[in-house]
Amino acid sequence: MCSAGHQCTPRPSNAQDHGICEVCARRCTRAAEAAFRARLRELGAALVEPSWLGNDRPHQVLCAAGHTCSPRPAHVQQGHGVCRFCANKEWDTFYLVADEDAGLVKFGITNGTGRARLARHRRDGFATVVRLLTNLPPYAPVRLEADVLAALRLAREEPARGREYFPDHVTALVLDIVDHYPGVPRPH
Repeated sequence: MCSAGHQCTPRPSNAQDHGICEVCARRCTRAAEAAFRARLRELGAALVEPSWLGNDRPHQVLCAAGHTCSPRPAHVQQGHGVCRFCANKEWDTFYLVADEDAGLVKFGITNGTGRARLARHRRDGFATVVRLLTNLPPYAPVRLEADVLAALRLAREEPARGREYFPDHVTALVLDIVDHYPGVPRPH
């Protein structure tokens, strides 16, 4: 029995590295799912996802206001909330960054100043901010990102990995779309 009263069967290596109890160490999937479902009930939200996908995978949820959203259970448990619309964290920023050493560009959407997201990308080598558009109208960044992805597919541009592309044609194409997108302010 662990100090919190959970029955457990630890291995000696668990006690050294992660603690003796899977529930307390947040490694028990049944406990994580139960905690997520309980938190959703507290927030008036409903789980729509037909099966448990794991603590770090997005799950379809219907928030108390009726928005369909996809929070990660771990984030909800950490207090990030269920619905980005209700939390006033709708994405309102689009960015294009470059890793000049690796010869790659990457684009995406985030919220606010984008500082946290750009810092993560900077640690991964994407130190050059090619374009950063903040305070965009509602849904504009989501639509812009979807249109950029569609244009890249039409141009048969394949990512090097994930959403990272070789910059030759991609940078010009992305900037052409971004800089002429309806409702998006023009760069100075």
